[in-house]
Amino acid sequence: MLAVTQFFGFEVLKSELAMRIFVPSEYLPYVEDIEFMFRNKGAGATINPNYMGGYMAMIFPMIFVRYLYSRTVRETVIWLVAFIIGLTGFFAPTSMAAFIAGGIAIIFFLVISRKDAGKYYKKLIATIVILIVITGISEPLSGGAIGRKISGFYRNSFELIRERMDEGVTVRQDFSGDVAAGESEGKEIVIYRNPLDTFASNRGYIWRKSLEMMKDNLLIGSGLDTFVYNFPHWDPHRDHSVYRIGLLIDKPHNTYIQIATGVGVLGLFVYLFVLGRHLFYYLRIYRLRGVKEESDLIMLALFIGWVGYLIQGLSNDSVLSNAPVFWALFGISVNYVKNAMIIEKDVIRKKPGGKINLDERLKPPPEEKTKGQKGTKKKKKK
Repeated sequence: MLAVTQFFGFEVLKSELAMRIFVPSEYLPYVEDIEFMFRNKGAGATINPNYMGGYMAMIFPMIFVRYLYSRTVRETVIWLVAFIIGLTGFFAPTSMAAFIAGGIAIIFFLVISRKDAGKYYKKLIATIVILIVITGISEPLSGGAIGRKISGFYRNSFELIRERMDEGVTVRQDFSGDVAAGESEGKEIVIYRNPLDTFASNRGYIWRKSLEMMKDNLLIGSGLDTFVYNFPHWDPHRDHSVYRIGLLIDKPHNTYIQIATGVGVLGLFVYLFVLGRHLFYYLRIYRLRGVKEESDLIMLALFIGWVGYLIQGLSNDSVLSNAPVFWALFGISVNYVKNAMIIEKDVIRKKPGGKINLDERLKPPPEEKTKGQKGTKKKKKK
C-alpha cells in the first residue's frame, strides 16, 4: 500500500505524522525540506524501486494463482480485491525486471496448469480486463511512468545497441586546450565502448566488467560482499554520462553474478544445483498430485512466486529486503515436497542406486492367503 501511494505521487513517509513518528523532535527542523530520490515510483520500505519490483515479482504471481483457483464467492471476492491491490503494487516500482519476471512466471504457471484451464478460464479473462483498466487508470495518474519506463528500456536495450553496432564501438575525444604543457594539444583519446553496455538499463556494462573481474578468482571467488573493492571503478572506458566520476558500483545487479564473484563458480554451481533439484521434484509431485487439497494450491502459488523471484534475479541483486522471504518460501516448499512423497508412497518406487522415479506405480502387494483358501497345504497325519 505504501508503494501504491508513492506511485501516484503521494509520499506517506514525508507527511507530518510520519516525520513525527520516525524522526526525533530535535532533528525535525533539519528534515522539513527533505526530497525523496524517486518520483512516481513505489519503493515501499525497501529504499530502491528495483528491490520493491523484485519483491512484487514474487508476491503478485502468488496472488494471481490464488485468485484463479478461488472456489467460493467469499474467496473470490477477497482474492479479487487482493489481485487489484497487488497489480497496482506490481506496477508501482515501474521496474522492467519485475514486469518481465512476473510475466514469465505467470506464463510458466499457465503452461504447467493447462489441464485446469477449463476451471479458471473465466477468471483469467477477468484478470486481462482488470489489467487493461488499471493500466489505463494508472498511466495518467502516475504521469506516464509506465510508458516512459517501457520506452526507455526499449531505447537502451535495442535501439542504442543497434546504433552503436552500426557506428562502431569507439568514441574519440579531442583536446584543444593547454594540457600537460601543450603535449596533448590536437591529440585525441580513443575510448572503447561495447555496444551491449546499454542493455537492460545500462546493466550490460556492469555485467561485462563483473565477468572480466571473475577471471582472477574463478573457482572460489573474491569473498562475499567484496564486490565494491574489486570492481574497476576508474575504468577510462566507462560511460561517465551514465556512471558519473566518483560513483562506486557496489553490486553487480545480478544475483547469479553476485554469487559467482563472491564464492566462485563452485558456489554458484551448488546454488543452482539445490534450486534445480527442488524444481525437478516439485514438478514431478505436481504432475502426480495436481491440486487435490488446499495445501496443494498454497504450494503451487508459493512455487510460482518462487520462480518469479529466480527470474528477476537475472537483473537484481539478492538483498536483505527480499531474500529472507524467498528462502522462507523455499523451505516451506521443500517440506511440502518431502511430505507429498510420503503421502504418495504408493506411486513412488526406489530403483537400484537410490534414485526415485515418480512415474512408475507400485504394484499392489500380494494378498496373504488365509486358512481355508485353496492352495494351502495341510499337514499330513502320521
